[in-house]
Amino acid sequence: MKSIPNIIRKPLVRFVAARSESCLVVTRTMSDSIQRRLSLRERYSLWLHSLICDACVDYLKQIRTIREAIRNEDVETEPFSNGLDDSAKGRISSALRRSQFRSDQDSLE
Repeated sequence: MKSIPNIIRKPLVRFVAARSESCLVVTRTMSDSIQRRLSLRERYSLWLHSLICDACVDYLKQIRTIREAIRNEDVETEPFSNGLDDSAKGRISSALRRSQFRSDQDSLE
């Protein structure tokens, strides 16, 4: 979309934005695509939004990379196998547990 002249791009962006989902909805749908096949309507919504939002296109590329890494059998199964020292591993694990605890508490409210 960057190669389209501004005189055409601006009205086109307004037109598509009026018919497109928000970035929040789109990124959640993209994240869902890791675990399930998206419906035709969801795929269309992602395509339409991708016409106007470069940030969501970048996010989709990241999601695809993650999906491929998950499917790849060569991915190491040992967490923190990248050479972190024990104190760093402990801090990361503690932060993840606190984060999970907070999200569990939020879902109960």
